[in-house]
Amino acid sequence: MHFTRIDANSDEKFDAWFGVLQRSERSRDGESGQGWHPDEWRARSIDERHEGLSPLLLRPHGGATGRGRRPRSHPRRQSRFHRREPLRRSAERRRGYGSTLLQELEAAARDLRRPTLVIFVIEGSREIGSGPNRSFAAGHGYRIAEEHVRRDLEWPRPSGELDHLWETWSPFATDYEIISWTDGTPEELVEARAHLSAIMPTEAPHVDIDVEAEHWDAARVRLHEATTHRMGRDLLVAAARHRASGELVGYSN
Repeated sequence: MHFTRIDANSDEKFDAWFGVLQRSERSRDGESGQGWHPDEWRARSIDERHEGLSPLLLRPHGGATGRGRRPRSHPRRQSRFHRREPLRRSAERRRGYGSTLLQELEAAARDLRRPTLVIFVIEGSREIGSGPNRSFAAGHGYRIAEEHVRRDLEWPRPSGELDHLWETWSPFATDYEIISWTDGTPEELVEARAHLSAIMPTEAPHVDIDVEAEHWDAARVRLHEATTHRMGRDLLVAAARHRASGELVGYSN
């Protein structure tokens, strides 16, 4: 069995890959997925400089595919994470496609001397707690370390709700202010924005996974912004800033 990385610049090859993605999401969720659009996947799969590069893998004849974040050997970033999510239609399961993709991922990890693999998967709403990924992981020597819950917020919110929340809680946040920007980070804030991105992974609670700070600098922030624009997305960032020191303490985008 053989998988090849496809050139996302090729409409024919990319369309074949995206078709498998859509069919796999429909098989998992019972409907077309509400995830990224074709242009968004394409933008993240072309720029070789991007830390979140998502190579697209396709078996000849389009039977199964995979995507993931390619590991880097950056001297200042001892990243231990690889990400890969095999995509298969239900009829294509138990034919060895997932095992072959996993072998490719493990080989890449060994080449870069990465000691730990953390693989993220998504369970459909009809298979929570019993998804095939659970038995697959155990059968290949992996264990479930963490489980996350996704909650969707209905939008728009009822009229006046946001104003009420702002008026209720703003008096308690006198030491901080909320600033926001669109498109690109103001030059005077880009280093602070990079610092927050670097330490964010260590701030989130984890069960027993040792997470290290990432390497972020101004250049990576600008690359992230450029890729977001190529994806056709509007970038809106809100940040909390300490009034006395001017230090950024948190952000959301």
